[in-house]
Amino acid sequence: MKAMRQQCGAVALELALTLGFLFPVAAMLLFYGRVLYNYEVAQKAAHDAVRHMASANVLNINNNAMVGFEVAVAQAIVREEVSVLNPSVLGVSVACDGLQCLGLGVPTTVTVGVQIKVRNQMYGYAPELADQNITATQSMRYVGN
Repeated sequence: MKAMRQQCGAVALELALTLGFLFPVAAMLLFYGRVLYNYEVAQKAAHDAVRHMASANVLNINNNAMVGFEVAVAQAIVREEVSVLNPSVLGVSVACDGLQCLGLGVPTTVTVGVQIKVRNQMYGYAPELADQNITATQSMRYVGN
């Protein structure tokens, strides 16, 4: 009976020592899993926006007044899809042939870049996990319609 009590104390001590190591590891895994999930959502949002830009009407892309509307729609697509995650959207860039889309000609490729910040939501715990900035970029050939 006495040996059983000593064994229970040893198990409690092992549990206490193990949990002190496992909780920070689990917190890091959860945080970086969340970062990876946010990256995948940002990548899909950039893909959907660049797909919209790649299939935009040639008259709109080639018109200085209407290209701003198409860029605004692409930015709205990104902001809507990323808003589910509740991160801080740092910026959405839309480029035609590597330059700003100004409607001066028909581009061969369009690119959409998304920058978001994933915040560490474990307040007071695991302060070494700093906020992460994520950049997702997608490019596609312009096909027009």
